[in-house]
Amino acid sequence: MVNAICPVGTACFRNSNVYAECRPSCPTGWACQTDVVGPNQQCGGMIYQKQVKLLQYKSFFFCFLGIDFIGITRCAEGLRCYARSKWYSHCTATCPGPDWAC
Repeated sequence: MVNAICPVGTACFRNSNVYAECRPSCPTGWACQTDVVGPNQQCGGMIYQKQVKLLQYKSFFFCFLGIDFIGITRCAEGLRCYARSKWYSHCTATCPGPDWAC
């Protein structure tokens, strides 16, 4: 396994269990379309608290409107995406604290 950092403006998206690539977004038909973010992993950001949109699809939560965030935004079942700032959000089961948008 090779550890690499993707260039700015891209993230590592998974095509299969044996192949991933730095891309600006998840390509149609790739495994990353169904991937989820685990506990305390980044799921996005926000522009302003009032513009944070949490959309629920089945039991998954998505975080939108991130500043400079490229990557998977769907939290694993039982987790929600909470914003700490306009640049950072992560998935967790409960609100992480008073300085988070909950």
